[in-house]
Amino acid sequence: MATETQTVEAPRTSAKSQSVRKAARAVLSPTGDLPTSSKTPKPLSAGFPVIAKGKGAVVTDVDGNDYTDFALGGGSIVLGHADERVVAAISKAASKGVGFSDPTEAQVRLAEMIVARFASVDMVFLTRSRARALASAIRVARAATGRKGVLVVRGSVAEQVVCAADAGFALFEAKRAARGGKSHDEAHTFVVECADADALECMLTEHCATLAAVVIEPFAVSTGLCAPPEGHLARLRALCSEHSVLLVFDDSVSALRVGPGGAEGAIGVAPDLTCFGTEFGAGLPLAVLGGRKEFMKKAGRSARLSSVGDAPSDDLAVSAGIAVLEALNEPGFYDALNEHAVRLADGFGTACRAAGRSLDIRRVGSLVGAVSTSANEKDAPCGNAAVTPWENFVDGLLAAGIIPPCDPLMPWAVSAAHSKEDIDRAIEVFGGAMNANHA
Repeated sequence: MATETQTVEAPRTSAKSQSVRKAARAVLSPTGDLPTSSKTPKPLSAGFPVIAKGKGAVVTDVDGNDYTDFALGGGSIVLGHADERVVAAISKAASKGVGFSDPTEAQVRLAEMIVARFASVDMVFLTRSRARALASAIRVARAATGRKGVLVVRGSVAEQVVCAADAGFALFEAKRAARGGKSHDEAHTFVVECADADALECMLTEHCATLAAVVIEPFAVSTGLCAPPEGHLARLRALCSEHSVLLVFDDSVSALRVGPGGAEGAIGVAPDLTCFGTEFGAGLPLAVLGGRKEFMKKAGRSARLSSVGDAPSDDLAVSAGIAVLEALNEPGFYDALNEHAVRLADGFGTACRAAGRSLDIRRVGSLVGAVSTSANEKDAPCGNAAVTPWENFVDGLLAAGIIPPCDPLMPWAVSAAHSKEDIDRAIEVFGGAMNANHA
């Protein structure tokens, strides 16, 4: 559903948002940042409004200010906020009760739709979070190969998950040894820099005897949309097959945004396992691990994955997922979504050139990101963080009623609820903020 963007005629008030943020600091534990390199900025959220509600492409903060939203829950809101089809599905599911210990018809229906949608997926494991899906993928890979090593990209969510798991494993082994038990080798984590295709391939070849899996975001959504060079994923697929290492795609953000077949359909490379994120549940706690039956069935049992997933009671998210996939299957859905995304990317590119900024605007489906191409901006090599200083740029966008991604490395996301007017307004505001922020 298209929405109109608010025209800014007066300064926005933020007293209530500031009050809520102050209260949050006193009672809510801050979330941990992803492991970062020296050139990778940390997420910025202090100046963002406290949201009270959302409808379509517009969110309203607790002070009553409207904003056109291009963050969209980290890209997980594909249809727009409070989509009527999703709301109806959640309400119907809630009226039937939740908290069942056995699988439901809705879970089977969702699993069938996912299997039909992605060529390499024969079976799925339903869970509540992207991190849990990634952890489960690593457990399956280790059970399938009998190895412990995992190769990940620095700054990715997979690195955070694997490092946390290995830290817990090391603690467990230390306690085992202290009790006189037999100690095993620690799990190994191998980390390469973002978009360094040569290093990744060399690391895989060098450590193939100890590697269970290579976990990679096919479009590097979490690290600035710095996609690997053409042919890299195909070479990676061949190397993994040659050395019996499982190739795991973390397609958590891009799966529903690049087309009906997800990353593997867009690239033509089939992984062994794929992790999908909360975009399936329209932002509700739902994530999915999918893969070939030979791994999901036999290795899944060894990895102690439940046949009904570990979120069997949450039919609210499952029902939302069914509604989302039904909407995405409508004829022409991706044509309309991509048309707006192309318009946004082209407009951002024009604005960057007009401001004299050497930023490469990249688009992956309905995601749009910026990558620096100049040595003068090497301290912010990718993502929206290439617009320096990022804080001032964001302030300009927010003051004009546009919400960009909260994390400077995440791309802008376009939803089916954005209108042509929303896109044009965002381009105008982006250009203005870019010029005002030009050093």
